[in-house]
Amino acid sequence: MQETHGGNIYTLSEKLRLDEKNIIDFSASINPLGVPKAVISALRDSIRYLYNYPDPDAKRLRSQLAKHHKINPESIICGNGSTELIYLVARALRPERVLIPAPTFSEYERACKMSNKLRVMSYELREDNNYDIVTNDFIAHMKGDINSKLQTP
Repeated sequence: MQETHGGNIYTLSEKLRLDEKNIIDFSASINPLGVPKAVISALRDSIRYLYNYPDPDAKRLRSQLAKHHKINPESIICGNGSTELIYLVARALRPERVLIPAPTFSEYERACKMSNKLRVMSYELREDNNYDIVTNDFIAHMKGDINSKLQTP
């Protein structure tokens, strides 16, 4: 099986015969410096809440985020990480075709294919252009051939 996503240092350590402690994984959102003390403290303080299932609507969180950003709480969707939200966006938009810049996070394409069996097209980013999107070229790829796009920051 080909690896398409990071975060699996165990398989990599076996394959390269390296100790897991000697691998710094930049492919996943993991702090290579370890868990900050403030996070450990917050986890300890929150252990007493583990017997309750979290609010599935995240009302308090959405309310606080809305207040901070001065927007309507109904405009906020909370998920179990960005990957879940990528799949939800693909399901909600339900496009027939999509253009995704590549290389990029593999879950964009996977989410689009799973959500609607839609046609996924790739816009290849070039090394000689510093992997930047060339706006006119990207627009030319979109014209008449797709009805939605997923774009990375």
